[in-house]
Amino acid sequence: TKAMVWAAPPSGPPLGPRDVHLWRGALERPPHETAALSMLLAPMELARRDRFVFEPDRNRYAIARALLRIILARYLGGPPEEVRLAEDEKGKPLVPGASLQFNVSHSGGITLFAVALGRRVGVDLERERVVSEAESIAARWFGPSERRLLEATPASERERAFLECWTSKEAQVKALGAGLQAPLAQIDIWRGVAQRNYRMGGREMGDGASWTLRQIAAGEGFVASLVVEGDDDW
Repeated sequence: TKAMVWAAPPSGPPLGPRDVHLWRGALERPPHETAALSMLLAPMELARRDRFVFEPDRNRYAIARALLRIILARYLGGPPEEVRLAEDEKGKPLVPGASLQFNVSHSGGITLFAVALGRRVGVDLERERVVSEAESIAARWFGPSERRLLEATPASERERAFLECWTSKEAQVKALGAGLQAPLAQIDIWRGVAQRNYRMGGREMGDGASWTLRQIAAGEGFVASLVVEGDDDW
């Protein structure tokens, strides 16, 4: 995957119809910073945070949600704690009445946020690791061409290839807002390349919309994929 340079964000970055902004944040923060960020959350978010059994999980949720508010406030204006967040009927987060589209993923202490204007986006991040049930997962959830490509991948590269495929499919599902109802095996999009454009038919699969998949260099030891609605004109 092509190297990416992660720079400090400019103040109030402009977001046009052909722009997709990708943000990366750290979820491991000192206690005083975690407490300050938690103060940005709405009561419902605090209640959801408190349902996590373990403190590290509570902290990571609070930090990720606060960072999302801070990022969205840059585009919407106003303070982060006043950003209105809701969920659609499938549980996908949204800003009511805004054309701003966004998606979030986190793993291994870092989080990614994808933001676009009027384009559905999905992002998925995984820490690089050995997945003990990779073969059975691929047999159940990967499409025929994805399975063939994975089997043809050299053994030394197969673990990362599996995660590239998995994050690609998850990013697409998240962009559609389909959640667990999506037939993952029918989302046959991964081809082992850094970027590709494709179409998918059917109501659950996007009504024939055009999509672009891009592998993201989120950092050493991580695998990430970004899916954006539309041809590669962004």
